[in-house]
Amino acid sequence: LICQNTGLRYLDLSGCGVPNYVKLAALTELRFLNLARCRDIDNLEFIRDMRQLRTLLVGWTRISSLSPLDGSTSIRQIHAGMSDVRVLPQGDLPALQTLNVMSSKADRQAVAQFRQDHPTCAVEYGWVDSLRHALEGTTRLRIRSGGTCHRRPQEEKALAEITNTAEI
Repeated sequence: LICQNTGLRYLDLSGCGVPNYVKLAALTELRFLNLARCRDIDNLEFIRDMRQLRTLLVGWTRISSLSPLDGSTSIRQIHAGMSDVRVLPQGDLPALQTLNVMSSKADRQAVAQFRQDHPTCAVEYGWVDSLRHALEGTTRLRIRSGGTCHRRPQEEKALAEITNTAEI
């Protein structure tokens, strides 16, 4: 039924079972496609004709290759963190702004080559690199007990505080 709506531009199937996902190829007008956590999807060949696609979310999937996006002139954001992605898209991707392959199966060398080939694209890959990037320009780092949710600031303690930018 979804595939009968060929003019559809936004589709979020995150966490859904999509056994006949190849039929999504009919949705050539899509701008946004969320397939995160769709564990039955293992390849993206069906998106080759989605020439308007700007955002693709495929995290937590069994997809191993982003090659169907090779040479895309429309794709701006690819989120493939926590996926089986090993193969990154190739060729000129002039609109690509963000590639997230955090905790994917892509290797460091392939990511380094991708960064070199796409210098205007922000590539999120390694946790250490991401932390370093987040800390750029930081003048004080305070590490506290507690967490990020259900905090009790009055019970938290400062575990470390660093004000030397070289140490940070």
